[in-house]
Amino acid sequence: MLKGTFIIGHHLGRWMLFLTFLGVSGCSLVQPQDGAEQVRLVTLSEVYSCNKLGRVHTTVVAKLGFIERSQDSVIKDSVVLAKNEAVRLKGNRIIAVTEPIQGKMEFDVYVCSIGQ
Repeated sequence: MLKGTFIIGHHLGRWMLFLTFLGVSGCSLVQPQDGAEQVRLVTLSEVYSCNKLGRVHTTVVAKLGFIERSQDSVIKDSVVLAKNEAVRLKGNRIIAVTEPIQGKMEFDVYVCSIGQ
């Protein structure tokens, strides 16, 4: 075996171990933007008098190599992405419209009065 091949294989093995750890540990792969902490994930009954701003589609990593990420991790990352988009749209509430399927979800974005 060539020395360069061993080094590449050695580093690849470390990366696969790291990615497997991330997938199993449920680490978030998405970071919230400024203002995302002000956006709340709510139910439909909580936005009856709010204004709908639109729908956002999120896509996150659902599988790392052959390892499936946990459903909770996929949902958490999807919510963070949806909150980031809500900030961009000037919304302060999101509702999950779909369940996660292969890392994809849809959310409706609303703007509600401060008291709601």
